Amino acid sequence: MSLPVSPSDPPAGRWEPPAHLARSTRLALRRRAAEFPGVVDLLAERWGLIPERVVVPGGRTSMVVLVRACDGTPGVLKLCGRPERAGVEHAALRMWDGRGAVRSRRCDPEAGALLLERLRPAVTLRSLPEAKAVLETVSVGRRLWVEPEPGHPFPSVAERSAEGARFLRRMVSPKPAVSGEAVSDEPDVGDA
Repeated sequence: MSLPVSPSDPPAGRWEPPAHLARSTRLALRRRAAEFPGVVDLLAERWGLIPERVVVPGGRTSMVVLVRACDGTPGVLKLCGRPERAGVEHAALRMWDGRGAVRSRRCDPEAGALLLERLRPAVTLRSLPEAKAVLETVSVGRRLWVEPEPGHPFPSVAERSAEGARFLRRMVSPKPAVSGEAVSDEPDVGDA
């Protein structure tokens, strides 16, 4: 999917995707990453955002940009490597409503983008003794478990597991080599 960016738009390139996305061995992700700078500019104008910087390394298959709303409110613009995942992620974050996860402020499913609240860095799990880190992790997990309503858009564990198994089968099959790396036109299993 390619979003229209008119020739009069500001030049893209200030918001280059992290190198691991731009050089991905997955062709679909590499193509999507090439669109990210234009999508940042498009959504900054549409949503009244001021981009600050790309977070590196960012997500495994997504690009994260620190932004501010025109009123100064900090936020995070997330561009999903698989645009169809944005709507599902938005629905999940809305369901959790800040309990164990960030809040989603806006979503543009066509652009595969989410505007998220920006959290302030606090204590990292790595800085805690192991027992305390485990307790904190379990606490977040308990807050995230919410029974989804009927008709929810979320894939089941069985569906995600089957998707992961298909991905792994494709990865072990012979692939054409480019610069010594396997090349896949298939999307990655996750979109973190």
